[in-house]
Formats: sequence, C-alpha cells, structure tokens
Amino acid sequence: MARNLLFYWVMSLRSSQIQNRSRPSADIQMAGQLHDMPSRLLIHRLFQTKFSGSLLLQYRDRRKKIWFSRGEIFKVQSNLIPELLGKMMVDRRWMNEEELRLCLDSQKVLTQSTGAHRKLGEIVQEVHGIDLDEIEALVDQQKVQSIVQSLTWSQGNYEISPAEISVDESEGLKFEEVLKSLQALLGTSANSFKGIFDHLELWNPQSGATELSKTPLWAVLAFCRKKGLSGVINLRRQNRLYEIVLKHGIPLTYYEGSLSQPRQTIIVRRVSPEHEKYFIDQIFKLMSFLTGSLSFRPLEMAHSSDPTLDASLSQFRDDTAITKSIHPAELLQISQEKLRIYKALLRQQLLELSEKIRLSSLRLFRHWKEVFLQSWSRARQKFQKLRAKYFKHQ
Repeated sequence: MARNLLFYWVMSLRSSQIQNRSRPSADIQMAGQLHDMPSRLLIHRLFQTKFSGSLLLQYRDRRKKIWFSRGEIFKVQSNLIPELLGKMMVDRRWMNEEELRLCLDSQKVLTQSTGAHRKLGEIVQEVHGIDLDEIEALVDQQKVQSIVQSLTWSQGNYEISPAEISVDESEGLKFEEVLKSLQALLGTSANSFKGIFDHLELWNPQSGATELSKTPLWAVLAFCRKKGLSGVINLRRQNRLYEIVLKHGIPLTYYEGSLSQPRQTIIVRRVSPEHEKYFIDQIFKLMSFLTGSLSFRPLEMAHSSDPTLDASLSQFRDDTAITKSIHPAELLQISQEKLRIYKALLRQQLLELSEKIRLSSLRLFRHWKEVFLQSWSRARQKFQKLRAKYFKHQ
C-alpha cells in the first residue's frame, strides 16, 4: 500500500506484513472511547488487519454501524438524517415527506409478503418514475458521504464485533481508494484531482449560505479542488465561526473564532509536521458537522507554478488576535514588517488628526465670533430703541 503522508494515523502504524484474520490486532480493544482512538485510526487498523465483522460508533443519540469483510467496508447503517437515502430523495424534490412514508410502508409490506428484501430505490423508480441512473448515482453519493463521515468521529464510544462474513468483493468502495481520494482532496500537491469524488454530484457556488445537512463540507472542498478555485469557505455553527482559505483549490490556512471575537486562532500549513497534523485534525472536525451553514467567497489570486509558495505569509489577517502553529522566526519577521507599516499609518493618522483639530478650532472660532457679533448687534439695537424712547418722554 502506498505511503499516505496526509493521514498521520498511517504513520503511527507498524509496516509489518498483514495476515488474513477476522479479529482485529491485539493492540485494539474491543470497546473503548473514540477520544483515545479516533474513528479514522480505528477503521484504518481494521482495514490493515483484514477484519471481518462490525464496528459500532455511538455518540449520544447518533449511531453508526460499519460492516467489514476482509478489511473492506461493504455496508454502513446509520441513523444520521443527512445520510438517509429517503431524506436525500426528498432534498432533491423527487417526492415529499408523505410520499416517502408511503414508499417506506410499501417496502415493509412487500418484504413481509414476499420474504425478499425490496430496495427503496426500486420502489421509487416504479412509483415515481425516477430514472435508474439517477437512483444509482444517489446511492453512490450516499455511500461516499456515509464512509467519509465515518472517518470524522472523535467523540463517543465504539464497539467491535468480529464475525465471519463473506460478500462479493465488487460491493462497496475500496478503502484504499477512499484514502487516496481524501489525500488528493486535502493534500498540497497540484496534481489533477481524481478519485471517488470525481463522478459525484458536488456542490455548486451559490450567492447565499447553504446548510451542512444538505451539502457536507467535503463536497464543497471537492468542487473547489476540481475547479481550482481560490477563495474562503466560511462555516458557521452555533456561535462559532470557521474559515478555510483555499488557493487553487488547496486548503492552506484555517481560522477559528466566535461571533464576538472572530479569527482568534490561525493554523498555517507546511510549518512543521505537528502543525500539518493539527491542520488536518481541524478539517476532519469540520467535516464531522451535520448542522450549521457554509458559504464560499471567491478571491482573485495570481497564478503560480507552486500554489503553496509563501502560503504561510500570504494568508495572514491583520485583525488576528491569537496565533497558533506559527514558527517563532516567521512570526517575528511578520511582526517587524507589520510594526513598520503600523508606524507609518500612525504618523499619517496623527498628521490627519492635527489637521482636523486645526480646522475644527478655526471653524469653532468663526462660529463664536459670528454669535458674538450677532448678539452685540441685537443688544446695540435694543439700547438705541430704549434711548430713543427715553428722550421722547422727556
């Protein structure tokens, strides 16, 4: 298997010869916390050990059961609403909620009466006349979405249940192909983007925000990578704000903050292996979100033979309060340059302020001078009237 520099859980594994077996290796507990072993590390080790059986992931009311045969994933069962095939059909307006419920009831009745399982897609094709190619494309979309989302779990519990399972090798996606596709999606190589995302229905740029429940982050990243777009992906979830800066489709910089204090944290790639690992961890965290909204803001950026050249310098924001994953020497260089700029701006602002004060003082003097002259004129007129009235009585 090719070396995968993007996924650092691969680097922590022993490069030993793997033998066929249905149980996972001895260093994997049959149950535990995903905080200690994230799902992408866990699934990769089950793939390496040619595991057969099921892996149950659970976090609060979310459940996902992943079925393996000789290390390959052939089925994913999930109660996550965005991954339900019927919900995806409703989102595409093939039917409404009531029609979906009738199709599910029909599927249950037919299965009980015939004893053979009827797929939902077959019933939708017969009842609503949806083209078979569209249904198969949606099923492929669901497979990719469920598997990619399975790799993003870092909270909750897991439970491994070995079992002797033999399925057709053509079923499901090859896990090594999934890894290579994710590496192409999140890597810094400028090579052409191909893989499991290439033939899927991806996100298209919109003027407004889109919901993560309908469009996952990986679909937006895949579209930007495929088209080589440069810009900023803005993601909002509750009171948290996240930004991913892309250059020619390659994610380079990550910002995180709140509504009141945006861009508190910066993570820049290619500073050190630790920073790269932390950057990838944060991207996987964002890809795990099922709620929230995201939008894309394109930027006009100059073309370069190396899209990642000087990325750590070009992606800084002046209003960043706190920085992480920045090399001290690089931070010092940037700080000195910013200090010179700030001094020049300060001198210019002081000159402008002095001029404003001078003009304001002059206008104020002219105003009070005019007020005084008007008051003096009115008082003089009043005095002359009183004087004329006095001499008239005399």
